[in-house]
Amino acid sequence: MKPQCATVLRFLRKRPMTTGAIRQQCGVSTVSATIHDLRDLGCKIATELVRVPTRHGGATVAKYELKHAPKKLLRRAA
Repeated sequence: MKPQCATVLRFLRKRPMTTGAIRQQCGVSTVSATIHDLRDLGCKIATELVRVPTRHGGATVAKYELKHAPKKLLRRAA
């Protein structure tokens, strides 16, 4: 598993996160690619589009929630 996948998985185990939060807190710039990699490894991750406030009014971003992850991945990400 790539290091950025392990980092994102550790954070998603705790709570759902938006794309911006993952970029900021995990240091991952290619969030959608990392989520795709986690899904390929067997993780079930739900995606919800949510509105967030911006200085220009608002934007729609993806919010990711981990529903299930294989135990072997959870052990590697710990």
